[in-house]
Amino acid sequence: MSILKPVYQIGIVLINYKHYCDRFLIDARNTLRKQSYPQDMMRVYIIDNVSTAESFNKLQSMYPEARVIATQGNGWGHANNLGMKLVWHDGCDAAALVNMDTKFDENWLAELVDAAYTDNRIGIVQSKIMLWELDHKKSKINSVGNLMHYLGFSFCDGYKRENDKVCHSREGGNPESECVDSRLRGNDKIKDIYSASGASMLIKRNVAEHIGGCDEEYFMYHDDLELSLKARLAGYRIVLAPKSIMYHKYEFGRSMQQVYYMERNRYLTMHIFYKFRTRLLLMPALFIMDIGMWFYALVKGWGREKFRVFIYMSKPSTWRHIKEQRKKIKKLRTITDKELLKGVVGKVEFQEIDNPVLRYVANPILNAYWWLAQKLIIW
Repeated sequence: MSILKPVYQIGIVLINYKHYCDRFLIDARNTLRKQSYPQDMMRVYIIDNVSTAESFNKLQSMYPEARVIATQGNGWGHANNLGMKLVWHDGCDAAALVNMDTKFDENWLAELVDAAYTDNRIGIVQSKIMLWELDHKKSKINSVGNLMHYLGFSFCDGYKRENDKVCHSREGGNPESECVDSRLRGNDKIKDIYSASGASMLIKRNVAEHIGGCDEEYFMYHDDLELSLKARLAGYRIVLAPKSIMYHKYEFGRSMQQVYYMERNRYLTMHIFYKFRTRLLLMPALFIMDIGMWFYALVKGWGREKFRVFIYMSKPSTWRHIKEQRKKIKKLRTITDKELLKGVVGKVEFQEIDNPVLRYVANPILNAYWWLAQKLIIW
């Protein structure tokens, strides 16, 4: 006698920005329509950021079965909070927050849901995200989870590695510590990861309501890290579902235009989530990194963005927000900083920003500092 698995109602939230849908929505829509997961248990929501009558009508025409919501462009966090609010209102059990510039394997959602409900402690699940190629057999990894550097940087784990040999970072914080032959060995078990990528993450309703959704101050970039850190502090597991596969039309050059948000949001992350003693201990490393970042900013021509970050962090309103968020975090916290930072890395290892100064100067110094700091953090 076979036991039928329970089927959960899932809300899928996509975000459109201006003419984004012209480039990407058709592929996303077509592959969502082909999902093996029961179509009557899927609801699709498109949040139209910076909405106009033209964009709203176009989205409704392109994807008539989706619910389109107009908003005036308050960032990734606001759009996803709005999407989740509607998802919960409609009685869904979980929300899948996904990028529009994607194509989905036919079992993407079924595998994501299966992984999520194997353990009540699992709060967030990420798909295995592949870099999109016309021939999917040639696709390389985009993300098998996101890593966090102790100075607040977040970057993809496994980026541009071959699919048949992916190294997942584990609790020791060494990206090379566990090499998994995911194709040849049939490695399809869920794995704990440090942080989930906002390109394809599923969050359960009870978890989202517990941790409070996204911090809209982040606006864009590192907001998926912020959501993951809150889940970790509250005691939930964050896992990778390797059999849930998404193909991402990732463009790093497009992301680098938003350097300001990446840089300022890592400061927010450190000041909101770390205890005072941890921040004090890490100040020398932060000072060294900031000197390097100022130099790099001036060389690359985004010194203005770095100065904007300085101005932002000097505002009383910023520190009021940090104080408010720290109060919320304190209520969520079930683990110490020592436990929170287990699995955090001391090197920035991401191909798109690799350079000799980072590889031979910054990374060795910062990694050595982290090796020592980890031993001193006992709180």
